[in-house]
Amino acid sequence: MTTTPILLHIESSSITCGVALSMGQQVVSEFVLHQKNIHSQKLASLIDIILSENQIKPGQLNGIALSAGPGSFTGLRIGFSIVKGLVYALNIPIIPISSLRIWAYQAGHYSGTIVPIIDARRGEVFTAQYQWQNNSLKETVAPTLLVLEQLPQWLPKGPVLLTGRDALSLLPNLQPHLSQQVDYRSAPFIQLWALAELGIQAYIHKEWENVKTIEPMYMRAFKGVL
Repeated sequence: MTTTPILLHIESSSITCGVALSMGQQVVSEFVLHQKNIHSQKLASLIDIILSENQIKPGQLNGIALSAGPGSFTGLRIGFSIVKGLVYALNIPIIPISSLRIWAYQAGHYSGTIVPIIDARRGEVFTAQYQWQNNSLKETVAPTLLVLEQLPQWLPKGPVLLTGRDALSLLPNLQPHLSQQVDYRSAPFIQLWALAELGIQAYIHKEWENVKTIEPMYMRAFKGVL
């Protein structure tokens, strides 16, 4: 592998349809659209555009990182289909990054536990727990699907930061059940720089998956568009 890897980073797990390109440790370009139900129409063309404008041929890519879910069933299927086709044809690594980890990472450093929340509809949430240890974001509780009312009892003791696009919108339903003070750090969209930084780190540590067996992190059976 080259000492200056060229990586493509794909976000399709949310309303965001985005691609970023990194060279070594630096993100050099990104294209992002924030609009529902456009992944099937726009994602492939955004990949073509970012490669063309940076004069990169597909054969020069050393790997592709992508948001692995949980999130939009439709967006994840489209993203995985496109990326699996590319990495299989190019014989390069596929690097899945949990959408919950991306939300936690882009929230920044925090002294306690970071708890990203994704609204899973039907009164449920996707969530996990992370902590910064030695300047690295560690997963302390694996991604899980919870009934919203179960979340307060599931939270750890000590300082807690709730984050993710849906943290503030779910606050009115959460507050009556909270027995502790929590902090909030919400953002409207997943940030491509956060996905790219995590993708670069995962590539360096060879945290790759088998393209033939990898699947999105759906976390429940499909019953409609999320």
